[in-house]
Order: sequence, then structure tokens, then C-alpha cells
Amino acid sequence: MKVFGRFDHKINRNGVLFSYFEIERAIEAACKELRKVVIVKLPDRDIRGTQFAAICELKENSNIDGSDIMQRCLKDLNRSMVPDAITIRELPLLPNGKIDRKTLQEIYS
Repeated sequence: MKVFGRFDHKINRNGVLFSYFEIERAIEAACKELRKVVIVKLPDRDIRGTQFAAICELKENSNIDGSDIMQRCLKDLNRSMVPDAITIRELPLLPNGKIDRKTLQEIYS
């Protein structure tokens, strides 16, 4: 039997299981300038476990960059919830208006 990893929306870091939703809400709470945050798994692993990126869309007239977001994450979040990378971009949407997570995952894989 070959194990390919998790196919649900959870990340194991330092032996602690977090849901994407939990991490996304924590980052949005730490950075009020963000309209939406989406977590995507990165293809590499490190000693902490699964690596992931936070893809962030800014609110209008927000003037914040990835390093500012990272600093706030390091200050306010559980260390295991801090993303390995932060990207600021417009999020792709499906025809029904929901975020296209599959496309984002393909871009960052």
C-alpha cells in the first residue's frame, strides 16, 4: 500500500493538526488589511511537517506587504500556524463567486 498524504484541508505541523480555515481566520484577525486569505500546501516538507503558503488578497487602499504580514503572524499566531511563504495577489474565483482553491493549489504545487 502506498500512502500519498492527506487529501483533506488539514495541515500537520510539529505534531499538531490545523485546519486551513483555522489558519486563514487567524491570519485575517492578525492583519485587518486583508480581504481574504487562502492556505495552499507547498510540495516540500521540512522538519516541522507540511509546508504551506498564505495567499492574501488586500482590501482596497491597503498598503501592506508580505514582510509586514509575516511579522504580524510571527507576533500573534501559534508558531506552528505561521506560513512558510506569503503571496499577495488577486484570488481566482469560480463562476459562482467562490474562491477557486484548486487553481491556487495547482499554481503553487
